[in-house]
Amino acid sequence: MTTTSPQIHNGRVFTASNFLSISRVLLLVPILYYLDLGVHEPHDNLYAVLFMLLAGLTDLFDGLLARNLDQVTRFGMIIDPLADKVCTSVIIVFVALTRTDFPFWFLLIAVGRDAVIFSVGLYLKRRYNYVFMSNWLGKWAVTALALSVAVFVMKELWGLEQYFFLLLWLSVVLLITSLLVYARRVLVFLREQSAGKES
Repeated sequence: MTTTSPQIHNGRVFTASNFLSISRVLLLVPILYYLDLGVHEPHDNLYAVLFMLLAGLTDLFDGLLARNLDQVTRFGMIIDPLADKVCTSVIIVFVALTRTDFPFWFLLIAVGRDAVIFSVGLYLKRRYNYVFMSNWLGKWAVTALALSVAVFVMKELWGLEQYFFLLLWLSVVLLITSLLVYARRVLVFLREQSAGKES
């Protein structure tokens, strides 16, 4: 059975899938609002987690809509992973700054990975006008990271400390693995570009 790559529409911006990607960033407002309240009133963290869940659903459905409705666009290929990185980085930095017991080294791994991928992706876009499509390993890494943060802010209410540490190390493994896979994709792409020039 063979699969065909989706057609990429260069000029389209206003699509349902792109709207979901942009709405994910807008959901940062209520998420940060309730996380801030949750510093002093732990029950407010539940509302933050619910909005985080909603943001996660937009991440799930934007890709499905893009493929099923033939709405895969060059803009969507950029805004979807960018929205992921903005949301996860802003949330994890906010939690780390407002909760003294959050592991700072985990913040460095998560934000550092996103910074590397964003910088390399920006270089590839400017140098070769090429954008890598999101892959499922990266999506799983972001999901594990989001679950880690959600369980962390809820651990005081429901005694979830052991689950937090389990998700924490799962996130570390997935974040590092996805970075290595991304690096391999970049190296393969650069070799292909170099071989094309030589031929």
